[in-house]
Amino acid sequence: MVLNRVLSSLVAIALIIGAPTAYAVQPDEIMANPVQESRARELSRELRCMVCQNQSIDDSDAPLARDLRLLVRERIASGDSNSQVIEFSMAAASLKIRRRKRSRWRPHAPGNALPGCQPLTIHDRLD
Repeated sequence: MVLNRVLSSLVAIALIIGAPTAYAVQPDEIMANPVQESRARELSRELRCMVCQNQSIDDSDAPLARDLRLLVRERIASGDSNSQVIEFSMAAASLKIRRRKRSRWRPHAPGNALPGCQPLTIHDRLD
């Protein structure tokens, strides 16, 4: 009985430790040039997925991570350096994050006027 538990625990540990790491990179994303592909994989491991937060874009299955992986490969194919690819990817990602336009200050909107300029109202309480 004890031997069974020990063996099953050892098998479970061996499977967890020996399990290969699954990458989300699809076959159609892989570059033909192996040197460029290794650069793309290296850079993809450095960029965090904005959907998953705890995974790199290399590990994430999110559609946004796929878009960023393709963007990294596109920039590498065009001849950008690693730092240029990182900077461009960060700029592109920040554009996708921002959904609202910047708000303008409107002086006549309620709540935007200076407190001293608001009309003073006095209410007499009749008890």
